[in-house]
Amino acid sequence: MPRELRQRTSRLNYAALFQYDDDGAGPSGSNMQAHFEDNAESGSDFVPAPEGEQPVEESEEDELGDNDGEDDEKTGAIEPSDEEGSIVIAQTDPKGQRKTSKRRVSLAPGISVRQQSTASSLPSAHHRHRPISLHKRPKSSRAERLACRPSPFKSPPLIPTQAFSEPLIDTRVPKSWSYNVGPGPFWELMEDRGFYNEAPYNEDEREGIRRPTVHQTIQMKPGAFEELTGEQAAAFLPKGQIKCSFGRYSEQEQLAIKPLDTLRMDKYFPENISHVFSAGGPVWALDWCPISPDGREAIQRRQYLAIGPLPSHDYAPLIGVKRSTSACIQIWSLNPTPPPKDDLGFMRCDIVLCTGAGPAYELKWCPLPSHDSLQPLDSPLRTPRKMGLLAGTFEDGSMCIYAIPYPPDISRGTVKDSGPVCVKLSEPLLRIHFEETLCWCLDWANSEVLAVGCTNGTIAVYNVVDSLNSDAPLPSHFFSAHQSAIRSLTWIRAPTYSANAEVTSDSPTMIISVGYDGVMHAIDLREPCGSDISRTRDAINAICFSTYCGGPICVDQGFLKAISISPIFLNKGHTILDPEGPVWDVSASDYHPQVAAAVADGSVVTANTMRFTRRGGTVPFLAHKIYQMDYSRKTGEYRMLEHFKPKEVPRVGGASREPTKASGAWSPEVGVTRVAWNQGNGLASASWLASATASGLCRVDWLTGRWLHDKIPYHSIEGIRGEVEVEEEEDYE
Repeated sequence: MPRELRQRTSRLNYAALFQYDDDGAGPSGSNMQAHFEDNAESGSDFVPAPEGEQPVEESEEDELGDNDGEDDEKTGAIEPSDEEGSIVIAQTDPKGQRKTSKRRVSLAPGISVRQQSTASSLPSAHHRHRPISLHKRPKSSRAERLACRPSPFKSPPLIPTQAFSEPLIDTRVPKSWSYNVGPGPFWELMEDRGFYNEAPYNEDEREGIRRPTVHQTIQMKPGAFEELTGEQAAAFLPKGQIKCSFGRYSEQEQLAIKPLDTLRMDKYFPENISHVFSAGGPVWALDWCPISPDGREAIQRRQYLAIGPLPSHDYAPLIGVKRSTSACIQIWSLNPTPPPKDDLGFMRCDIVLCTGAGPAYELKWCPLPSHDSLQPLDSPLRTPRKMGLLAGTFEDGSMCIYAIPYPPDISRGTVKDSGPVCVKLSEPLLRIHFEETLCWCLDWANSEVLAVGCTNGTIAVYNVVDSLNSDAPLPSHFFSAHQSAIRSLTWIRAPTYSANAEVTSDSPTMIISVGYDGVMHAIDLREPCGSDISRTRDAINAICFSTYCGGPICVDQGFLKAISISPIFLNKGHTILDPEGPVWDVSASDYHPQVAAAVADGSVVTANTMRFTRRGGTVPFLAHKIYQMDYSRKTGEYRMLEHFKPKEVPRVGGASREPTKASGAWSPEVGVTRVAWNQGNGLASASWLASATASGLCRVDWLTGRWLHDKIPYHSIEGIRGEVEVEEEEDYE
């Protein structure tokens, strides 16, 4: 009789029961049994997906978990352990149906897998952190907001409200900003989040306290400038005119634009509040002049712009080469229209400042108001009043700070057709010059401290007040940061803290710079050396600080990214824009989270940095092209195109992302070189965006936001700001 083997019976593996909790543990229930998959997948990326299974999109490199903690209860972190004897178990659906396209794997307690442990600190791969501010005022502090929709030249009432330092407001306001699908900011949500150590760190919400007027002891000296005749000023003014077409695509009108000509775009687009003006040459420097609240009312909310054009369209500056040539700085004004006409305003060149230091590479006003009293005078003054302090880097390799005269005190008239006054400036208030290198870029930390980037990779930090009172000014810090020229730098305008965690009155100490070596370098002046945040194989042209993002916004491998320097983010960034060309300049505002980029393809693009956190959300993440320049090499003519449809920024990264149409082969004549939001002129003027192009045409646009489906979250602005009670059960995601 042949020997019969005993029938094999399955034995229960108690390691498989570790995946159940205490309440549901037990081997008796058949529906609670854990089964091993005999034909389990190997997990290799090269194995094709099973038939009928949809490929899973790769998560973006910059995707992070949601900081609101919405899925914290659903997703728990896996604790690492040194215990042995545990195995990985594949869990199947009791009904035999696959719920998701991905195979679900659960771990027994005490085991940690490398792939899962690295992502365990994040709530979910389908969420990302919203940017957070680096500082918050005391919880009892207040802020100002607009009570009604502003207009370009009317002063709307301001009402106090709860600031973002309140936890409830800090949660609701970023969520509400993510519903913006317009090119500009929401006037309802704008709030001044800028920090300057000159202002007391208290609960006062008034702008005059948070942005005080500075440098009142500096006055215009007699003989500070010399007025020139038209023949004398001709050597300093840009020469040449261009032909450009404006209007709708099929109905464009060609105009011959001469230097200092202006054009209102409502002629072609009645709904537009935009102005185009010509500086006469390629513009590489542009900035708005800050005015105090009292000064704005005295000058009827007039705005001023500093423009730095090149002498001609054929002029080509060289990096590292010092040249002293005749050039100019133009002071343009955005004026209200005399009644009873409309209130769109008009542009006018008030002053042409002639200088022999060469064209300006960068111009930046003192970030706080530094003008004299702008109240109307009964009798003219012998010495004109000061409008502000303007710092700039020039082709002769110097960095200079000038006291700019108030235009109405020296202008020939106040009518639109009156020409500019050409004056030649004498010695500047402060002149910095190095024998071994050139000053290339600069940025103000506040009204007292200024940083200068040089073409040999060094950074010099100066105390402006001490330097003005010294015959031989020396930098407070001078160090090497890059191996090549520094293209741009920015201060991290955040308060410094003492050992007792109290806010001090010290100036900001952290600088982040980018250069032609492709390195983003961060340094704290309190430490002996800095560190590199990122490194690319391309030159980085622009960087700016965003108080809403809590860090710098810069270019990284063709993408515009916001990087948070908060310790909890570990310098992680997320993509904001995917432009179709190299980015020349980028600008952020202290009043809103909208960012603007000047692109070499001739376009000005804006986007919302408060991106919606949920990947599958219904709110699209849009990039708005305000306008785009085009150039014909055959005819030498330009055209300005606008009213483009918004473009949705792709949410998918890696291999699933569609190939981009970006290119670097753009004609240099079409590039947009500078862009700047209006800062320092209050909430009512924060919607103005100025831009400059390589063609010499400049433009200012009044941009506003739009709610998705015209629906305001939390029922009203008062609900967002916590001024009225709102039911929390409603889902606003």
